[in-house]
Amino acid sequence: MLVKFHGRGSGGGDSPVDYLLGNDRDREGASVLRGNPEITRELINSTDYARRYTSGVLSFEESPTEISERIKAKIMDEFEATIFVGLEHDQYNCLWVEHTDKDKTDTAGNVIKDADGKPIKRLELNFLIPNQELRSGKRLQPFFHWADMMRVNAYQNVMNMRYKLTDPHDPSKRRVNHSYFSRSANLKDIAKKDYTAEQERLTTHKAEKDYLTEYIYDLAARGRFENRKAIQKALESKGCEIKRVTKKSISVSRPQFQKNIRLDAPIFSEDFLPYDYLGMAMHEKQKQYERDKQGKILKEALVILEEGNRLKTIYHRARFKDAVLPVPYDLELEAAAPVQTPINQPMKYQPPTPKDSSPSMDY
Repeated sequence: MLVKFHGRGSGGGDSPVDYLLGNDRDREGASVLRGNPEITRELINSTDYARRYTSGVLSFEESPTEISERIKAKIMDEFEATIFVGLEHDQYNCLWVEHTDKDKTDTAGNVIKDADGKPIKRLELNFLIPNQELRSGKRLQPFFHWADMMRVNAYQNVMNMRYKLTDPHDPSKRRVNHSYFSRSANLKDIAKKDYTAEQERLTTHKAEKDYLTEYIYDLAARGRFENRKAIQKALESKGCEIKRVTKKSISVSRPQFQKNIRLDAPIFSEDFLPYDYLGMAMHEKQKQYERDKQGKILKEALVILEEGNRLKTIYHRARFKDAVLPVPYDLELEAAAPVQTPINQPMKYQPPTPKDSSPSMDY
């Protein structure tokens, strides 16, 4: 499971609700799990904040049939308890919509199909939150990236480990080779014989860049590099002169080109690790991750989640300290209270109590 927050949120409530359920509430594979879409829409439309709503999705690799309704409910409960920590249920509104129309894909982006050749679907739990605290009407921003991302990531890790869901941090989900290179000049509509000298130079320059990049990836896959310095030496052995090294790239010069070649594929960044490009090392890394997952990683996630929730609780309770729940109307207390005659209503006539009619003792 992966938690994603969308960047949008400044418009009215019609667009997000229509996206989740369709304009006529008939989107295929969409169903409301919690909340009322029309109430959520009206709450969003009733505010005039710069960001009226927060939306996102809990995206699963698992198919809808692999996760029970009970587990879905627990995951949604824990998400609300994390995002709205310190608030009561009547202080916020959250619409949950299930989508089952997305195709499941492998790490290369290819659609996975079943034995009958039909695409396998995966589960999405979409949430839509009006940015309003319901008791006070004050602005409620349930997610600030800089303040809440670590806490949300911790929630994600705990849920994945607790319910044995596919983990996006699992090393097996990463590509061994990042075989994508720079874009070529926009020459699709021009025949090669009609290239100008500049276009010919750019095309040849790009071809050399792709050649060097593919060469380095091939060596990395065979375990030839222990560190980034070894990559630089390999480039020098191919007749390249190292001109500039930055966090994300290595620039080299070649005798036949006036312009330097900037090698900026992921393997040339300072984050290079040989394990990311070795099949055997990846296997060992996977085993180590499995050993750590239920121990070190889970413990760290629980600590981060607990401390983050503590701080967020303090923030929410301070911001909405005046948002008190109205005292409920007590029918039994009302029935026991003495009847009072309204001021403007005439009193009913009641005859006086007759005096004692026994003979007087006064002589």
